[in-house]
Amino acid sequence: MHDDAIDAGRLDTSVLIVGAGPTGLTLAIELARRNVPFRLIDRDARRADTSRAIGTQARTVEVFRIMGIAEAALRPAVWPRALRFAERGRTLARISFASEPGTGPRLLSMDESDTERVLEERLIQLGGRIERSAELTAFRLDEDRIVASLIEPDGESQVTARFLVGADGAHSAVRRGAGIGFAGERYPERFLLADIDIDWELPHDEGHVWIGGDDLVAVIPLPGERRYRVIAPLSPGQIGREYASEAEIAAAAETLLRTRSKVPLQRVGKPAWASAFRIQRRQAERYRVGPVFLAGDAAHVHSPVGGQGMNTGIQDAFNLGWKLALAARGIAAPGLLDTYEAERHPIARSVLRGTDLATRLVLARNPLVESIREHLVPAVVSLPPVQRRMLAAVSQVNIGYRGSAISVDAGHARGKRGRLARDAGIRPGDRVPDAVLVDPVAGQDVTLFDLIARGWVLLLFPGENPSPERMATVHGLAEQTRQMVGEEVRAYVILDRSTGPGPHGTILSDPTGALARVFGGSEDLAALVRPDGYLGYRGRLAQTGDLASYLARVFAMQIRAAGADRALTR
Repeated sequence: MHDDAIDAGRLDTSVLIVGAGPTGLTLAIELARRNVPFRLIDRDARRADTSRAIGTQARTVEVFRIMGIAEAALRPAVWPRALRFAERGRTLARISFASEPGTGPRLLSMDESDTERVLEERLIQLGGRIERSAELTAFRLDEDRIVASLIEPDGESQVTARFLVGADGAHSAVRRGAGIGFAGERYPERFLLADIDIDWELPHDEGHVWIGGDDLVAVIPLPGERRYRVIAPLSPGQIGREYASEAEIAAAAETLLRTRSKVPLQRVGKPAWASAFRIQRRQAERYRVGPVFLAGDAAHVHSPVGGQGMNTGIQDAFNLGWKLALAARGIAAPGLLDTYEAERHPIARSVLRGTDLATRLVLARNPLVESIREHLVPAVVSLPPVQRRMLAAVSQVNIGYRGSAISVDAGHARGKRGRLARDAGIRPGDRVPDAVLVDPVAGQDVTLFDLIARGWVLLLFPGENPSPERMATVHGLAEQTRQMVGEEVRAYVILDRSTGPGPHGTILSDPTGALARVFGGSEDLAALVRPDGYLGYRGRLAQTGDLASYLARVFAMQIRAAGADRALTR
C-alpha cells in the first residue's frame, strides 16, 4: 500500500467535499462511479433557483457523456446555432455553431440550476446524496487525516477524512483554512443581468451582441419560447447607482437593450431573475496543500466573457476525481496527486488571460481600442480559420496536458503504412475524440467514450493482416498490463476486420479507419487513454518496458517474490 492509503477504520469517509455546485457534484459522481466513500456537504438548505452560469461548452457535454449523463438528459436547454455581432442594425460578424453532435463545437444554453439538477440526479442514481444545511467551520490535519468541524441541522459535529476538497466558491472556507493566497483584482465595471421574456422579430436560436462605444449589450437565448439572458455593462456615470429590487434591475436592463440595440421589442411578463454585480479575476496560488485540494471557483474566478467559469470547474473535478479515487484506494503512485495542480493550474491561468483580454477589449473606452473593436475585430472574426480556432478554444475541446508527467510519447520511428510517428495523430496529453467501433461478439457498435467511461483503455493496433508473431506480441502486452494492474486497465485489440475475441484483450474492429486516424497509425501502436479521456501514453508494441514504466508513474505496485505468479498486489 502506498502512503496515500491509511487505515479506513480511522476515518468517517475517504473524501469530504465542501460545496455542491457543478464542481462538487462532478467530483462526487466521479468518486461514486468508483465506489469511493465520500461526503458532499453544502451550507445552503436547497439548490439555488437562479440561473447564474448558462453556457455549457462542448467539452463539458462530452464529460457528462463519459460520466453517464446522456445529451438527452440535458433538458431544458437551447442549442444556439450562431452568435451574431452587430452595430445597431448592421451585422458585423456571425460565428456559427455546429447543429449536430459530432460535427463540431456546440454551445448549450442551460440554467445552472438545471445543470445542478441533472448532476444531482446522476449522483442519486449512483447511490450518493448531498448533505444540505451543513457548513464547514474549521479543519486541521491530525497526522495523516483531516479532522473537520461542521455545523449541521442537528448541531456541531466532527468528520475525519483522508482528503478534503474545497469546491465552495470564491469565498472558499477551505482555501482560507489552508492559508492559500487568492491573488488578483476586481474590474471597475458593473454589469446588469436579467432573464426576461422578449417579444421581437429576432430568432430565438441565435445570440446577439451589439457593440459600439458605450452601446455594448448582449442577449443569449435561454430555455423557453422567448426567454433571454440580457447582459449590459453600466456606463461610467451609472456604476454607483443603487437598485431597490430585481424588478428595477430588469427594467434598467430592458431599457439598455432597447436603447443600445435599436431593435423594437417588448418585455413579456415578470422577470425570471435579475442581478447587478461586479466581476473579478483571481487565482489560487496553489491547488493543493497536503491532503487539501481546491477546485472550481475556490481555485479561480474570472470574467464571464466566453462562458468558461463553470466549465473550467467541472473539468477540474473530472481531472481530480479518478486520481483521488486511486489514492483513496491506496493504489496511486507517488506523485500522481501532484499532477492535478500541475495540469489544471496552467489551464486556469490561460483562461484568466484569455477572458481578461476579451473583457478589456469589449469594455475599453479608449477611442483606438473602440475603433479596433468595431472594425478590425469583426473583419478578423469573420474569417473561417479564425472562427474555427475561437470555437475550439471557447468550447474547451483543445485543452490538453502535453508536458505533464503522465503524458508520455515513447514512439520515435517513422515507418510505412501508418506506423507510429511523432507528428501523426493526437499526442499524449491531447483530448481523445469519440469514435465508433464494432464489437463482433455482441454484434453491435461501441463508442470509444463507452470504453473510457469504464476506466483506463489500452488500444493495441497490430496492423492489417497481422502475423501470428505480431498477435502474440499484442496479447503478451495485454497480459503484461493485466499482471501489473489487473482490471484497472482494459485492453482492446483494434483490427480493420474483426476475427473474434483474443485471450487477453477484447478484439474490436475499426472498419472505417476512424480510430486509426485519431491516433496516427493502425500498425505497431499502443495507445493508453486516461479515465478523463486524454491520451496518456503512446508507443510501439515492442516497447513493453516503456509501457510498464508509464504504468508505474500512475499506479502503486509491489512485485511479488520471484517464482510467484508475477501478479502485482494493488
